[in-house]
Amino acid sequence: LVLMAVIPYISAQVDDFSAQWPEFRGQTIEFVDDTAATIEDRFGVQVNTAQVDCLLGADQTTEPGAPTEARCDKVTENLRDRIGEQFGNFTEIGRSVLEVLLVFVLAPLLALYLLIDLPQLQHDVLNLFPQSHRDEARDLGGKIGRAVGGFFRGQLAVALLVGLLSSIGFRIIGLPFWFVIGGIAGFFNLVPLIGPFIGGGIGFLVGTMTGGVSLGIKAAVVELIVQQLDNHIVSPNVMRRTVQLHPATVMLALLAGGTLAGFWGVFLGVPAVAVGKILLNHVWTTRVLGVEATPHTVSPGAGGAAPSVVPTDVDAASFPAEPAQED
Repeated sequence: LVLMAVIPYISAQVDDFSAQWPEFRGQTIEFVDDTAATIEDRFGVQVNTAQVDCLLGADQTTEPGAPTEARCDKVTENLRDRIGEQFGNFTEIGRSVLEVLLVFVLAPLLALYLLIDLPQLQHDVLNLFPQSHRDEARDLGGKIGRAVGGFFRGQLAVALLVGLLSSIGFRIIGLPFWFVIGGIAGFFNLVPLIGPFIGGGIGFLVGTMTGGVSLGIKAAVVELIVQQLDNHIVSPNVMRRTVQLHPATVMLALLAGGTLAGFWGVFLGVPAVAVGKILLNHVWTTRVLGVEATPHTVSPGAGGAAPSVVPTDVDAASFPAEPAQED
C-alpha cells in the first residue's frame, strides 16, 4: 500500500526532471562558468571549465560562449586519455560499487530463502553440537540472531525516517524533486559516515542550480538538521534497543572497521562488535564464573526493548527455607 501511494509521486517527479533537463543543464553550465569567473576575478586563479561544460553537453546548447563541438571532441579525447591512465583506480571503485549493488539485490533474496528454510536450517546447525550443549547453543544463537537482525531492522527504520524527514524539509523550502531527493538521502543514509554527505550534496546542487545559492544552502541546512536528529536522538536509541551498545562503542566500531576492512568493515563493524560482546559475555559467565547455562524462555520487553530472559528452572537452594510453624 505504501509503494502504491508513493510511486505516483516518484513517477511524476522523474517525468518533470526529464522535461526540465535541458533548462537545468543550461543553468548548471551557466553556474559553473560564473563560479569560475568569480574565482578568477577574486583570487587570480584561472579555472578551466571546458571539461565540465562538455560533459554536460554544452556543445548542444545555445548558451553564449559555450564550447564548440570540435572543442568538446578534443576535451573528450584528453579526458579519455586521463581515464586510461587512472583505469586501475576506476576499476577498483567500480568493483566496490558493484559489490554494494549485489548486496542490495541479493540480500533480500537470500533473506527470503533463509526465512523459508529457517526451521530446517536451525535443526541442522543444532545437530552439529553434542546433545548436552544443544540447549546452550540454541540460547546463544537466539541472542546473536536478535542482535544482528535487530541491527539491520533498525538501520532500515532509520533510513526510512531520514528519507521521510528529508522529503518533508525539502518540500517546506520548495526544493524541486523533493520526494526523489529525500528518498535518495534516506537510501544513502544506509552507508555509514559518508552516506549523509551524499544526500546533502545532491540537495545542495539541485537547489543551487534551480533556485540559486540561497535555496542550495537551505537544502544543505535541512539535511544538516535531519542528520543531527538522526545522530543524537534516533540512531543512539535504535542502537541501544537493538544491539545494546553505547553510542561511543558504535563510533569506535565504525572507525576500527573502516581502518581494517574498508567499506565492508564500516558496514558490518557494529553487528560484529555486538556478536563479539554476546560471545565474550557468554564465555565469561559460563566458563570463568562457572554459571551453568540453562534453557531460557524469552518474554518481549516493553516498548520494543530487548527481550528479557527468564530461567525456566531455578535452584531451590537459592531461596531460604521457611521456618517451621509451632503448634
